[in-house]
Amino acid sequence: MICLNPLSTFLLQLQRYRKEFGKELPTVLALEEAHTFVNKSYSSSKDIQSYNELCLRIFEKIAREGRKFGLSLILSSQRPSEVSQTVLSQCNSFLLHRIVNDNDQSLVKRLVPDNIGDLLSEIPTLPRQKAILVGLATSIPLLLTIRTLS
Repeated sequence: MICLNPLSTFLLQLQRYRKEFGKELPTVLALEEAHTFVNKSYSSSKDIQSYNELCLRIFEKIAREGRKFGLSLILSSQRPSEVSQTVLSQCNSFLLHRIVNDNDQSLVKRLVPDNIGDLLSEIPTLPRQKAILVGLATSIPLLLTIRTLS
Protein backbone atom coordinates (compact mmCIF):
# COMPACT_ATOMS: atom_id res chain seq x y z
CA MET A 1 0.00 0.00 0.00
CA ILE A 2 1.23 3.48 -0.83
CA CYS A 3 2.21 5.59 2.14
CA LEU A 4 -0.24 8.43 1.56
CA ASN A 5 0.96 10.87 4.17
CA PRO A 6 4.27 11.79 2.51
CA LEU A 7 2.74 11.74 -0.99
CA SER A 8 -0.22 13.99 -0.21
CA THR A 9 1.80 16.26 2.08
CA PHE A 10 4.41 16.64 -0.66
CA LEU A 11 1.73 17.55 -3.21
CA LEU A 12 0.16 20.15 -0.94
CA GLN A 13 3.55 21.67 -0.01
CA LEU A 14 4.59 21.74 -3.68
CA GLN A 15 1.47 23.70 -4.56
CA ARG A 16 2.09 26.18 -1.72
CA TYR A 17 5.69 26.66 -2.85
CA ARG A 18 4.66 27.19 -6.46
CA LYS A 19 2.00 29.72 -5.47
CA GLU A 20 4.43 31.60 -3.23
CA PHE A 21 6.87 32.00 -6.13
CA GLY A 22 4.23 32.67 -8.77
CA LYS A 23 4.56 29.34 -10.53
CA GLU A 24 1.44 27.27 -10.02
CA LEU A 25 1.48 23.68 -11.17
CA PRO A 26 -2.11 22.50 -11.52
CA THR A 27 -2.27 18.94 -10.16
CA VAL A 28 -5.12 16.45 -9.97
CA LEU A 29 -5.06 13.59 -7.49
CA ALA A 30 -7.52 10.80 -8.38
CA LEU A 31 -8.70 8.42 -5.66
CA GLU A 32 -10.28 5.23 -6.98
CA GLU A 33 -12.43 3.50 -4.31
CA ALA A 34 -12.28 6.74 -2.32
CA HIS A 35 -14.33 5.27 0.54
CA THR A 36 -11.24 3.26 1.53
CA PHE A 37 -9.12 6.43 1.92
CA VAL A 38 -11.62 9.00 3.19
CA ASN A 39 -13.87 6.72 5.18
CA LYS A 40 -15.91 8.39 7.90
CA SER A 41 -16.10 5.22 10.02
CA TYR A 42 -13.20 3.47 11.65
CA SER A 43 -12.13 -0.12 12.09
CA SER A 44 -11.77 -1.75 15.49
CA SER A 45 -8.11 -2.59 14.70
CA LYS A 46 -5.81 0.10 16.14
CA ASP A 47 -3.40 -0.04 13.17
CA ILE A 48 -6.17 0.29 10.61
CA GLN A 49 -7.90 2.94 12.71
CA SER A 50 -4.71 5.05 12.87
CA TYR A 51 -4.21 4.67 9.11
CA ASN A 52 -7.85 5.63 8.42
CA GLU A 53 -7.64 8.68 10.68
CA LEU A 54 -4.42 9.80 8.99
CA CYS A 55 -5.88 9.41 5.49
CA LEU A 56 -9.07 11.16 6.51
CA ARG A 57 -7.18 14.15 7.97
CA ILE A 58 -4.94 14.45 4.90
CA PHE A 59 -7.67 14.24 2.29
CA GLU A 60 -10.07 16.49 4.19
CA LYS A 61 -7.31 19.10 4.28
CA ILE A 62 -6.61 18.69 0.56
CA ALA A 63 -10.35 18.93 -0.21
CA ARG A 64 -10.72 22.10 1.89
CA GLU A 65 -7.48 23.91 0.99
CA GLY A 66 -5.97 22.30 -2.09
CA ARG A 67 -7.78 24.29 -4.80
CA LYS A 68 -6.18 27.58 -3.79
CA PHE A 69 -2.80 25.93 -4.41
CA GLY A 70 -3.81 24.29 -7.70
CA LEU A 71 -4.38 20.83 -6.19
CA SER A 72 -7.68 19.15 -7.01
CA LEU A 73 -9.23 15.80 -6.10
CA ILE A 74 -11.24 13.39 -8.17
CA LEU A 75 -13.08 10.87 -6.03
CA SER A 76 -14.50 7.63 -7.35
CA SER A 77 -16.60 5.45 -5.07
CA GLN A 78 -19.40 2.93 -5.33
CA ARG A 79 -20.27 3.73 -1.70
CA PRO A 80 -20.57 7.52 -1.37
CA SER A 81 -22.40 7.16 1.96
CA GLU A 82 -19.12 5.88 3.47
CA VAL A 83 -17.08 8.88 2.28
CA SER A 84 -16.37 11.76 4.65
CA GLN A 85 -19.07 14.46 4.56
CA THR A 86 -16.34 17.10 4.79
CA VAL A 87 -14.75 15.87 1.56
CA LEU A 88 -18.10 15.42 -0.22
CA SER A 89 -19.18 18.94 0.74
CA GLN A 90 -16.19 20.28 -1.21
CA CYS A 91 -17.18 18.49 -4.42
CA ASN A 92 -18.65 20.79 -7.04
CA SER A 93 -19.47 18.28 -9.79
CA PHE A 94 -20.81 14.74 -9.74
CA LEU A 95 -20.78 12.01 -12.37
CA LEU A 96 -23.42 9.60 -11.12
CA HIS A 97 -23.69 6.04 -12.36
CA ARG A 98 -26.30 3.52 -11.22
CA ILE A 99 -26.70 3.49 -7.44
CA VAL A 100 -28.98 0.89 -5.88
CA ASN A 101 -28.15 1.20 -2.18
CA ASP A 102 -30.77 3.29 -0.36
CA ASN A 103 -28.22 5.06 1.88
CA ASP A 104 -26.11 6.04 -1.12
CA GLN A 105 -29.15 7.25 -3.06
CA SER A 106 -30.38 9.45 -0.23
CA LEU A 107 -26.91 10.94 0.23
CA VAL A 108 -26.66 11.81 -3.47
CA LYS A 109 -30.08 13.44 -3.34
CA ARG A 110 -28.87 15.66 -0.49
CA LEU A 111 -25.66 16.61 -2.33
CA VAL A 112 -27.07 17.72 -5.68
CA PRO A 113 -29.48 20.57 -6.51
CA ASP A 114 -33.18 20.00 -5.77
CA ASN A 115 -34.28 20.94 -9.26
CA ILE A 116 -33.05 17.67 -10.78
CA GLY A 117 -35.18 15.36 -8.63
CA ASP A 118 -36.81 13.67 -11.61
CA LEU A 119 -33.45 12.86 -13.14
CA LEU A 120 -32.19 11.44 -9.84
CA SER A 121 -35.10 9.02 -9.73
CA GLU A 122 -33.40 7.32 -12.70
CA ILE A 123 -30.22 6.49 -10.72
CA PRO A 124 -31.28 3.02 -9.51
CA THR A 125 -32.21 1.97 -13.04
CA LEU A 126 -29.48 3.55 -15.13
CA PRO A 127 -28.21 1.05 -17.69
CA ARG A 128 -24.54 0.26 -18.15
CA GLN A 129 -22.48 3.04 -19.71
CA LYS A 130 -25.02 5.72 -18.73
CA ALA A 131 -24.33 8.43 -16.16
CA ILE A 132 -25.74 11.75 -14.98
CA LEU A 133 -23.41 14.76 -14.88
CA VAL A 134 -24.45 17.55 -12.53
CA GLY A 135 -22.68 20.50 -10.92
CA LEU A 136 -20.26 23.21 -12.04
CA ALA A 137 -18.92 21.02 -14.85
CA THR A 138 -22.14 21.62 -16.80
CA SER A 139 -24.70 24.40 -16.98
CA ILE A 140 -27.57 21.88 -17.01
CA PRO A 141 -27.72 18.27 -15.78
CA LEU A 142 -26.80 15.85 -18.55
CA LEU A 143 -27.53 12.20 -19.18
CA LEU A 144 -24.32 10.85 -20.71
CA THR A 145 -23.33 7.73 -22.58
CA ILE A 146 -19.89 6.47 -21.63
CA ARG A 147 -18.02 5.11 -24.63
CA THR A 148 -16.27 1.77 -24.59
CA LEU A 149 -12.50 2.05 -24.90
CA SER A 150 -10.75 -0.36 -27.19
